[in-house]
Amino acid sequence: MSQSVSIGKGEEAKIIQAKDFESENFDLEAILEEMKNSIAVKNQDLDHSAATKRCLKEDSRKEQRICFSRFLASGVSKYFDDSTISIPGKYKLNIRCKIDSEGDFVFIVAEGGSPEAELSAIMALKKLKGIIPGKHNGENVDVLITFPIIGLKR
Repeated sequence: MSQSVSIGKGEEAKIIQAKDFESENFDLEAILEEMKNSIAVKNQDLDHSAATKRCLKEDSRKEQRICFSRFLASGVSKYFDDSTISIPGKYKLNIRCKIDSEGDFVFIVAEGGSPEAELSAIMALKKLKGIIPGKHNGENVDVLITFPIIGLKR
C-alpha cells in the first residue's frame, strides 16, 4: 500500500512519499505513535473538536461533527484532482491528520491510492481555511481526525 505524508505547516511543510521513506530516514509508525501520544485530550473530553464557525452554531456535538465532515468533504471535492486516479471505478483513500491548536493541518497521512492521488488529497486539505481548533477547558488543543476520501472515477 502506498503512503504519502505531510509534516509541518505553511511553507515549511515537507511531503514525503513511501518510496522516499528510507532515504529520508523516516519511520512512519514511530511518528504516528508520537502523534497519538502528543494529543493530551481524547475527543469525547473536548469542549468541541476542530470545527468551522458555521459548525459551532449546530446544537449538538454530533451535528457539529457531521457539519465538519461535510466541510471536509466539500473542500476535498473542490480541490482534489481525480485525474490522478488512473483506474476507472470506485476508489478510497484513508486520511489521518492532526489539526494543531491554531487550526492548521500539521500532519497528514494519505494512504490507499497512487502516490499522485495521495499528494492531491494532501494538497486539497492544505487549501482548506477557516478551521477553528479543538477546545478543552477553554484552551485550544491539537486534535486527531480520521476520514476516508471515496469517489468514483469514470
